[in-house]
Formats: sequence, structure tokens, C-alpha cells
Amino acid sequence: MSTATNRFFNIAELIYLTTTYLDKVDTSQLSRTCRRLHHWIEPALFDNIIIKYDPHGTNILTSPDSFRALSRNIPVVRSLCIGLSETIFLYSCFRAFETGPTATAAHADSSQLAVPTRTEIVSLPPMSMLAKLTVFLTYTARDDSCPYLPTLIGNTRGEFERTCWLLRMSEHLVKVEVHSLDILNRREFVVVARTIASIPRLEELYLEVALKNKGVPRFPAAFEVWSELFFVCPRSICKYEVKVDDCAYDVEENDMESERRVKEELAALRRQQEQGQGQGHLLPRLTDLVLGLIDDDSTGEGDVRKVLEHCPNLVSLRCREMTATVFSQNNLASIVATCCPLLKKVSFEYAASNNYILPRQLMLEIPEQQMQEFRWNTYPFPLEGPKVIMMFSRHSSTLRKIILGRHINVSSNVLRCVLVSCSALEELSAQLVAVFMHRRQTHAAFVTLEDAVENPWVCTRLRHLDLAVSIPPLPKGPDQVPYYRKMAADRSAAVIMCALSSEEWQHFTILERLYRQIGSLSQLTHLKLKAFVLDQLEGVGGVMAAYVNNTFPALLSLGDIDRSGRPGYLECLAGLTKLRELRGSVRTNTEETKVTMGWSEAKWMATHWPNLEIAEFFGKDDKLTDPFLWLQDQSKGAKLNVSAPRI
Repeated sequence: MSTATNRFFNIAELIYLTTTYLDKVDTSQLSRTCRRLHHWIEPALFDNIIIKYDPHGTNILTSPDSFRALSRNIPVVRSLCIGLSETIFLYSCFRAFETGPTATAAHADSSQLAVPTRTEIVSLPPMSMLAKLTVFLTYTARDDSCPYLPTLIGNTRGEFERTCWLLRMSEHLVKVEVHSLDILNRREFVVVARTIASIPRLEELYLEVALKNKGVPRFPAAFEVWSELFFVCPRSICKYEVKVDDCAYDVEENDMESERRVKEELAALRRQQEQGQGQGHLLPRLTDLVLGLIDDDSTGEGDVRKVLEHCPNLVSLRCREMTATVFSQNNLASIVATCCPLLKKVSFEYAASNNYILPRQLMLEIPEQQMQEFRWNTYPFPLEGPKVIMMFSRHSSTLRKIILGRHINVSSNVLRCVLVSCSALEELSAQLVAVFMHRRQTHAAFVTLEDAVENPWVCTRLRHLDLAVSIPPLPKGPDQVPYYRKMAADRSAAVIMCALSSEEWQHFTILERLYRQIGSLSQLTHLKLKAFVLDQLEGVGGVMAAYVNNTFPALLSLGDIDRSGRPGYLECLAGLTKLRELRGSVRTNTEETKVTMGWSEAKWMATHWPNLEIAEFFGKDDKLTDPFLWLQDQSKGAKLNVSAPRI
């Protein structure tokens, strides 16, 4: 090898940075072609490790060569993702190294290690350089057949102790993610708090806590558990998300003394954190916060204020659960706006009939032109009126992302306001799957065709658009024949004319304005356009109208105005040259598109949409027609028969 090559591979940091941009499987195979290359590159391949047992596959712990390589490169592991079996096994190996008299010798002879078994514990040094740890503690039946599981599963306290020990293993830990951590009693709750407080560089914490306290006095309320863990976080914390599964059992009188001692320990731990970190224990780096359960029974406005006062630089706030009253929500919006003056992203993920006040009021309390992202998942009643419109118009020049969940009922006028006023918008997603009609009122989030074309859209920066449009039924003219059937009446004629009525042409003129609005969004990479026909929504009871089998008339057709008179507006979408995903009401096997889409349209798409990767042209089990088989080949294997309704 050249001198320059030697110098390159002698710099471990440079090798590490380079391999992060390369495929690990290909890099590993390449390194095996040269002993020296393998020696240089192997440590970088163990920077990020994912180990989860699969009875039908292999992993690092079931392959002899991989396990020996892991033992050699334990000190360089920076990211680890493991399941329940791996948690038990690795904990046993690390503890064996720390407590065993021949631990150092065992590590030095790691090249002779065999694959671990249930009866053999292998000594491995702790991962002292670990920066990211992800642990899944959910038990599955396949764990019973795991060949390296050294102990029986089901000892909840053992799993708890092992997890807490792993969290204290590395002083370099900055990101922690623990799923399904069971806590049996107050004492273990204190241990979790002390463990979090002992991670000096912690930046991101995601924790799922299940309070398994059946038969013993219950824990404090969910928000109190959430807040106690929050207050012991180090000043380095940037993102905090803790889910608490609260079991509501009554407190026994004879255990009040134990409860008092736990509260004293938690208070002492909090004071210790405040004294060590100063500045009133503010968390200046905390920018992303997910609030715990807020209710009127256990959570007061003062409790929420105490938390938010520690977050002066908060940028993103998510509210997952809330059962607070309308009055307290008004006050809560004011508290959030006062304590978090830099707030730019909000998300409301709870489902309750009276919880529309906080999202609306918070958008009105935050200073104008500050909010950048807004997400609201569930609200069953119509959201309309001037205050709802003002929610978005006050931030029209800064809002970049608006996501409305599948069960949000937003009026067409509100969506029209967003389209014609939010000029900075990059993602608009109204995740509507179906329209539900009850008592002659529609419950959904869609824009009517009239509202969609009333004014020009200013959101020309859109990259992701998920939008439902309600359109009138297509007029058929006096002969009651759809436009796409008229042109096929006499195939033997030299010129086949599609004679449309004036009413039909007027309908297509309005549709063309919509299609040109969409075609003007030249930055679009993901488009999900859903059509709901108004006559599908008739009824007094409940009617679910899906969009998959609907079509936007003549949208995906080139038409043949000059020869046959049949309209087509696919050319309106010629500006979408960056399009990668096309979903929604775009099936090619509907009654209309079977007639209007063919080779011409497939060739046009191959030319004008060169980046197309996914299109919902066919269902998952449908057979592709010849033109779209050709398009799939031309698009380098694009998936044209997908059914997952996501964007």
C-alpha cells in the first residue's frame, strides 16, 4: 500500500467518519479480502450494534466469528440496541468481568471464545464508551428458545436491576431509550430516579414505565411520577419523554410511613441536583418536552407551571394525555406562553370531547408569526369559525408543518385559509381515511372543490401534501353516459367524437383550476390526493365513504381534445418533476381509469416524473397492466402496487 494510504488508515477518527457513510455489510465483506484492511476497519463496524434474537436468523451472539469480534471491540461500541434476552445475557457477562478474579485474562484470550450458551457465562468488559442505549424489555414467546439466555425470564425485579445497572455502565451515555420497564414498589421508583440523576451527560431520555403495584399501596399519580423523574434530570437534558402506565390502587393506611420516606428521599435527591447544578436547577438545553397526564384530580396549574418554569428555552411541546376542564385549559395556555417564550412546535395527541380549548388558545397566546409546526390528532366536533381561522392566520408566514390526524373534523373554510395564506408551508397533512356522515353532517377534514379553487394557493414551498377534496358527482349529460364511455361508442368511425354537454364542460373547467393549483407546487415530493364524491355521503345514519376507489375526473389522462374531444389534464402536473410518492385516489383499475389510462400516460410519467418511487396505481394484490409494468422497469423498480395509506 502507498504511504498516503498508510497515513489515512493510521488515523482512527478518519476511518470512523468514512465508514459512517458506507454500507456496513459491503464494507465488512471488503475488509475480509485483506488482513491489514480488516484490522483497520473492523473497530468502526462495531460503532452501532443492534442485537435482537430471531429464531429464524442469526445475530452477533449466535455467530462464533461475530461474537469473538464483538469481544475484541467492546471498548469502541457507542450505540447499542438490545431486547430482553440480550439485556440479561450482557448484564451477566459484564458482571462476570467485574467480579471474576480472572476477568482480565479472559478478556485477553477473547479470540478463543465460543458461542455463549445457557449454562456458560462469558466474561466481557463493560461498554465504557457507550453513548446511546436502547432496551426493549417486552417478553415474547421466542425468548424461550434463545440459546444464550442464561436465566429464566419472568423475574421482574431482576430485569429492573439489570436495566438500571446498564444505564450506569458508561459515563459517556447521552441518549437513553427504555421500553416496558416494570416498577414494583416505591423503593424501585427511587432507584430509577437516582439512576437518571447519575447520568451526567444525558441529553435524550425516553422511558416507558409500568407501575406493577397490584396488591400493594399505589404509587403517586402519573403526573407526579413523571414530574419527579423530570426534576432529577441533569442540566444537559435536551429531550424528555416519559410514559407512565398508572395502576389506580388505594393507599393502605399502614404504609403511610413508607410513602413519607420515599417522598423525603426524592426531595433530598432534587435538592442535591439543584445544589450541584445551580441557577434554580433550570434546564437551559431542554428544547423538546412531552408532558405527562394532566387531569383535574391530581394535577394543578401550579404543578404544570413548576415544570415549565424549568424550560425557558423550550422549542417543542407535545401533550399526549389530558382530561383537564375548559377553565384550566385556558389558564394552561397562558402558562405555556409565558414560561416558554421560544415555543415553535406543538403537538396534541389526546382524544377527548372537551379538549379543543388548549390547542386553539395556545396558538392565539403565542406571539404572532412564531409557530412553525402544529399537530392535532383527534377532535370529533367541527372546528370552524373566526377563532379557528385566526389560529393559522396569525402564524401564516412561519408555519412550515400542519398535521391534522385521521379523526380531526376541520371545516373546508379553515383548510382554504391555510392554502391561501400560509406561504412558508412545507408539509400539509390532513390524514383523512374516510368520511363519516351522521345526522346529515359530515365528520371529516376535507376542502370542497369550490373552496379549493376560489383563490390562488400561496403555499408554493410544499413538499408533502396530504389533502382530501370533496367534488360534486360528474354530470353525465342528457344521455346519462359518462364522458369516458362516449368516446368509445363507435370504434369503426374514422373520427370518434366525445360530445360533452355545457354542464360537463363547466364541471371540467372548475376541476382544471384545481389540477393547475396542484401542478404549480413544483417542490412536491410526496402527494396524497383523496377524492370524495358528494353523492356518496347521502344518508341520515352513518355512512363511511372511502377514497381508494374514487378518481379525480380526467386528472391522470392525457385526453384527446383535438381528435376525439375527450378531456385530459395530466399535463397540468408536468411541473412535479421532484415527485417521489403518489398516493390517494389514483388507482388505474377504476371504471374510468381503465378506459382513460394506458401507454401514453405511462410514457408521459416516465419522462416527467423521473424520481417516482411509489405510486398507489394498483392494490397490493392486483396485477399490473403492461404499460405500468413497463413504467415500473423504467423507474428503476418503483413500487406501483402498494396499499399502505400513508405519506
